Amino acid sequence: MADLSVDLCGAPLSNPLVLASGPLGWCASSISAAFDAGFGAVVTKTIRRDVAVNPMPHIHSLGRGSLLNCEGWSDLPAECWIERELPSLARRARGVLIASTGHTPAEVVELAGPLAAAGADLLELVSYRAED
Repeated sequence: MADLSVDLCGAPLSNPLVLASGPLGWCASSISAAFDAGFGAVVTKTIRRDVAVNPMPHIHSLGRGSLLNCEGWSDLPAECWIERELPSLARRARGVLIASTGHTPAEVVELAGPLAAAGADLLELVSYRAED
């Protein structure tokens, strides 16, 4: 079997398949399922201090095999990710866990340390245009 391992910013991945931040990374159980399916890394939904109020339904078929996802960031609060979701993934057998966080530089400063301490192997920093 071919060796598909890669290095991502110093983190060894068994393969280059990375599940991007989105609906399938909304909680620990879905992230665990992605690791079980063979992903080398999984990115959480973007974790912010304030939860998103996502429209329901937030995924719509545009036909011909395409989807439109109009949800924002995670609808779980940061405390939930830090106290429950990320620590519950610490016992996983494989995979690199990437916590997506941010909105403002201040929010990244506030959340980066606690997310790393809770079990994130890497951080994805997200930037949104500041509201006027």
